[in-house]
Amino acid sequence: MSIKNKEAVSPVIGVILMVAITVVLAAVVYIWVVGLFPGGKTTPVTTYSIDGTDEGYKVTINSASDTISVRGVKCYVTNPGGSTTAVTVDKIYTNYVEGVQFIDNNLDGRLSAGDMFKINKADSGATPGDKLVLTSTSTGEIILQAQFP
Repeated sequence: MSIKNKEAVSPVIGVILMVAITVVLAAVVYIWVVGLFPGGKTTPVTTYSIDGTDEGYKVTINSASDTISVRGVKCYVTNPGGSTTAVTVDKIYTNYVEGVQFIDNNLDGRLSAGDMFKINKADSGATPGDKLVLTSTSTGEIILQAQFP
């Protein structure tokens, strides 16, 4: 005597269900693994204004898409003949180094709107056409590049 179960799932439907479950599990594992690794840092885009004076230049940050710590920023003045020694912005915090000074308007230790860089012409050797360049110490990308008028 043979008993047939008419309520069982056919082999074709069973294979389709197993493939669907495998795809869903693979997607869940992928999302979980991607979440374990942090994404790359993005360098903030900064807008600025620049004013020339007899003593030098003032570069004021008008807006920053993302504020970053001044410890993560290098600063230098470039000219056609080379560049000055790059210094981290925290080293020029209210002090002139290589003729450049950083003034933190918000006193928060971060690069943000209202902050200012003062460049002394005599100490930095800056002339019209030279640039103040800020780069990220972690990625090396340029954050700000201000050309002196």
